[in-house]
Amino acid sequence: MIFTQRLPKTVEVDGHHYPIDPDYRVMAAFEVNMQEKRGDERAVIAATLLLFYPEGIPANIEMAAQKMLWFYQCGKEEKSREAESSRHPKQVYSFKADEGYIFSAFLDQYGINLLEVEFMHWWVFRRLFNGLKADNEIVKIMGYRSVKIDSKMPPEKRHLYRKLQKQYQLPDYRTEEQREKDMVTALSSFF
Repeated sequence: MIFTQRLPKTVEVDGHHYPIDPDYRVMAAFEVNMQEKRGDERAVIAATLLLFYPEGIPANIEMAAQKMLWFYQCGKEEKSREAESSRHPKQVYSFKADEGYIFSAFLDQYGINLLEVEFMHWWVFRRLFNGLKADNEIVKIMGYRSVKIDSKMPPEKRHLYRKLQKQYQLPDYRTEEQREKDMVTALSSFF
């Protein structure tokens, strides 16, 4: 809870406290790189570890990565992360594709110019991002992307949401190989 505890600037790995770079830019870059990964998740994590641990990565790489992921999840326990991911399995925003919308929302709602702010802790950034009001364009767009279109919906609404989802569709960062593999998996489910 950010009101009763100081935000972490170190993480503990094997009994030692290691300084981290808690700025929102590091974790936002991590998220973008994970979304754009070209089949090498380990390389993305390794590159982010170098940024996250500015004074050197702990020797226990596995624990260092777990602590980085813990930090990325804003200190949430594994159980709550699983519940959250099952509620929102669809990607509804991208820091890269939606950067203009996110920038303008922070400037409009909070008066924060993300290009000029020297430092903002990742956990503060996430809370501000999650607290954006419904009248911000990025929140509207995330709503369009998350709508589940089904046959119970009136035809005119289905048409509208399909149009909006196509208009605000996020880029497909999968490699050709990943797309083919996903297609084979989808096709095999019919047989």
